[in-house]
Amino acid sequence: LVFAYRSPLVLLLGLLPVASGALAAIAGVSLAFGFVHGITLGFGVTLLGESVDYAIYLFTQTVRGDRPEATITRIWPTLRLCALTSIVGFAVMLFSDFVGFAQLGAFSIIGLIAAIGVTRFVLPQLMPRGFFASGAEIIGHWLVEAMSYRVWLRPLIVLVTLAGGLSLALHRGGFWDSDLTNLSPISSALQTLDRTLRSDLGVPDLRYFVVLRADTEQSALEASEMLAGRLQALVTERRIGSYDVPSAILPSERSQKARRAALPDRDTLHARMTEAVSGLPFRAETFEPFFSDVARARSAPLLTPADLPSALALRVDSMLVQRNRGWELIAPLYEVGDPASIASALATADVPGAQLIDLQQESAELLQRFQNEAANLAVIGSAAIVVLLSLFLRSLARVAAVAAPLAAALVITAALLTLGGGKLSIFMMVGFLLTVAVGSNYCLFFERAYGDAEAQKRSIASVVLANLCTVSAYGIMSLSTIPVLHDIGVTVAIGTFLSMLFAGFLSARNVGAE
Repeated sequence: LVFAYRSPLVLLLGLLPVASGALAAIAGVSLAFGFVHGITLGFGVTLLGESVDYAIYLFTQTVRGDRPEATITRIWPTLRLCALTSIVGFAVMLFSDFVGFAQLGAFSIIGLIAAIGVTRFVLPQLMPRGFFASGAEIIGHWLVEAMSYRVWLRPLIVLVTLAGGLSLALHRGGFWDSDLTNLSPISSALQTLDRTLRSDLGVPDLRYFVVLRADTEQSALEASEMLAGRLQALVTERRIGSYDVPSAILPSERSQKARRAALPDRDTLHARMTEAVSGLPFRAETFEPFFSDVARARSAPLLTPADLPSALALRVDSMLVQRNRGWELIAPLYEVGDPASIASALATADVPGAQLIDLQQESAELLQRFQNEAANLAVIGSAAIVVLLSLFLRSLARVAAVAAPLAAALVITAALLTLGGGKLSIFMMVGFLLTVAVGSNYCLFFERAYGDAEAQKRSIASVVLANLCTVSAYGIMSLSTIPVLHDIGVTVAIGTFLSMLFAGFLSARNVGAE
């Protein structure tokens, strides 16, 4: 950008759309949902990376001697359609069952509206008069030259796309990576070390839990006491190693009252103890502290959560959780041998509502559900984009000219990512969303009609400059060992670069054509 613009002021102005979009998106999501998920903020700003290109298109396509207002007026129909396609594509996420995904859709829509508004109405007023991106044409010259060989390259693109489609069709074992450990930011070596240390230290694997719901805290503790009896039987039968329940630390008020009522008064206890130690060499005063403790316990108030030391209170809080509609008891089980038999035993036990939860299985199912919904919404969003393009372009041939390069780029990118049995992660889905948003912009600018060769060369230069910025930024991300950064980076870098190449090579317009 420095080489292309050669103006520090214009370089800073280029950040204004994405910064404004991010601030507007944070405010809008906060108002709509009451909070902003951290994952929404992280992925949302990533998706707003498209708005960086808006400023590049304006700055680079300003021809020498033209006013910025004239440039934005000339490119506005295409730039507006670029933003609308992305907004329509992201709008389907608003219908997601996952709050984070719905927030991501709202974040992207609000951010893009703010960014395109700033580009249209603010940037032209702030650009230096007489500005001309003198280095841009040098950056885009190679693609202009390569486009002269389009006739020879088109069959090759078709063949490669067909090969990519065939590779995807023959892919075995599913496309999605459902192993949660592969999504962790911790390296595989450290994960292996962690498992080894846990095994050596005997740290239990928190995978299985017994969960039940109750209306009140006391009814949850009473259920915990009933559950403890059944779980102890499973320990005796060696079907589980051990367990934790909150009632072991904080008994229910009913149990505390029963235990307190079972304590004898001082005279009765003294008489029984005298009879028990008769003939034994104990001094008479030996058990006086015990008598005093029992007397205090008979009149002491019941134990409450506030009376627990912090360490014990933390353990109770982790197993007894208050929800909007009551309380949830979460009892961890350790060394579970046969989960199916444990679940069957709980079903026949006198503990209403108790069920065994396999945390690993539940997490995997949740991830699969999220992946399926994301894929379905992506298909719906793509169909909505095609409908939008049809309404604005009013020609199936023009719609195909925009959609074909992008579709080819997505097919080949997916084929490369799954080559050799690889799988797609949910982070790659975010990468595909951004690839569609950015790549569709490239295709729209290549599909435009131009009045002269100079204008088209400037347009191609703006696309190349925007693409190289995207590829370099996300290409660096792809080198990361952290899955979320690597997966998004490699997907966007490959997908957007192919989108630009295919948009240029499959374009039917000649340089300078009316």
